[in-house]
Amino acid sequence: MSFDDARRRAEGQLAAQGVRNPTASQINSLARAIQAGETERLTDLALKRDLTQSRIDASEAQLAQAGIVPEGPPVVDPKTGVITQEYSDGTTRFKGVGRSPSGGDINLDGFVPGGDQSELPEALKNSNPADFNGQTVKDKQGNRYSSDGTKWIKI
Repeated sequence: MSFDDARRRAEGQLAAQGVRNPTASQINSLARAIQAGETERLTDLALKRDLTQSRIDASEAQLAQAGIVPEGPPVVDPKTGVITQEYSDGTTRFKGVGRSPSGGDINLDGFVPGGDQSELPEALKNSNPADFNGQTVKDKQGNRYSSDGTKWIKI
């Protein structure tokens, strides 16, 4: 970020704090701090993005090795922000949460089934309870389930 951009941000921050007619020294001091922090912030964001991408790549590689490949792009549910993707084995896999849900339950209809818990609905059988720790989900019949991080509990 250029020093001029940092100065503009500093002037905006000082104005937002109610500082009237800030001195050049105040503006320049804050601009230097903003400029120094921006590099650190961008580096942190890049590291987080790279870590997330490496996890995604590893997961996709494991699926591809098993012959399971995506059949379309990821889809974001506009109500919940849940990201899913259709795969060649006919399943829809949970990919993450694109934004904080506006509240309410997450509907898992059509998610990857699995697990040996025959009392669970198909959508929860192969799901990982740790991915939904502390969250409540609802099946097609309206039954509610909660996860303690290790197993599903019917509410």
